[in-house]
Amino acid sequence: ADFPKAAYFRGDFAQVPLGEMMNLLALDRSAIIVTQEFLSANRLRIGEPLAMNVSSSGLTVPLSFTIAGTYNLFPEDVVREEERATLFIGNLDYLFENAGTALPYDVLLSVEPDANLDKIVDGAGGQGFLVVNGYDSRTTITNAQAKPERQGVFGLLSAGFIAASLLTVIGFVLSALISFRARAIQLGMLRTVGLSAVQMGSFIVLEQIILIVLGAVTGSGLGLLISRLFIPFMQVGGSLASSLPPFVVRIAWENLSLIYAALGIALVFALAIMLLLLRRLKAFEAIKLGAT
Repeated sequence: ADFPKAAYFRGDFAQVPLGEMMNLLALDRSAIIVTQEFLSANRLRIGEPLAMNVSSSGLTVPLSFTIAGTYNLFPEDVVREEERATLFIGNLDYLFENAGTALPYDVLLSVEPDANLDKIVDGAGGQGFLVVNGYDSRTTITNAQAKPERQGVFGLLSAGFIAASLLTVIGFVLSALISFRARAIQLGMLRTVGLSAVQMGSFIVLEQIILIVLGAVTGSGLGLLISRLFIPFMQVGGSLASSLPPFVVRIAWENLSLIYAALGIALVFALAIMLLLLRRLKAFEAIKLGAT
């Protein structure tokens, strides 16, 4: 019941949620969960018995299990470069009962952000547990995030992201204003044929809104497509790739919302200037300019 509270689990790790997988173990003390690859390779089916010898600390215990389910990846799955170790998931108490003693085991802890590893180890020792080793994943993550190469890559990406955003906003505003001045003759002709100032303003506003919405939707769609096609290939190659779960593409919608907000501000700014120029536009001057 406590394991799902401490373990990290993704939807592609198994066909069922982690809580349901743990329930399968709770229904039968001899239940075991194996990989789908192991099940197919040995031509086994769910519900069939599985006998194996479990060795630990010089003690070998023959056990009989019942296959209760399958998984693809598990939080404690071990992958080596030379071979992939098959991980079997079962009840620890069932192993201890058949072995007649408690064997060495690992404990996965979910701790408070300010928890100290040394204090946890000392506290466990005070409770009568013999703790051989302790590892803090937060330290590993912090050290990895502090690497200069990682900060350099993300800094470059952030700088490029900001520069591209500024260029997009500036380009849109300049393009709108230049386009307006180039179409002054057309707007003057529309004014002379009977369009009111409100109709012309609505025409310009609607045109720019369609342009910005179409550009944002098209750009976002291409970004999503390219991300899902190419980002997974960044995992290919090197020994580290074989020890990681498959990449899952996550879109930073909170950052994209900033871009959308910037485009919205640019749209309002450009429309305000264009409507001001439209208000000052005199039809006879535009027609005369066209004749000249």
